[in-house]
Amino acid sequence: MNKQSQQLFIDAFFTLMIIIFLNLFLLLADVMVNGLLNFHEKHNAENIDKNPIKLALNNKSGIKSFYRVMFFLGSVLGFYGIWLAKKM
Repeated sequence: MNKQSQQLFIDAFFTLMIIIFLNLFLLLADVMVNGLLNFHEKHNAENIDKNPIKLALNNKSGIKSFYRVMFFLGSVLGFYGIWLAKKM
């Protein structure tokens, strides 16, 4: 196996790892946000109509979209580093 094919294999492996970890982090973030908001709905009912809890509950999908975009941009940076950055 020559050096170029070894580098291609390593790059493909790291790309696969970024995809796996991105999905894992998105799942973990979903669980954390849902757990936090469900906690407030169950155990903090007297303050549910006050900000910032009301804001977070009303914008749950916006919060999820925001961190998904941030994770995506982070993965784009990782893919750039793997595939397009100048190789040493």
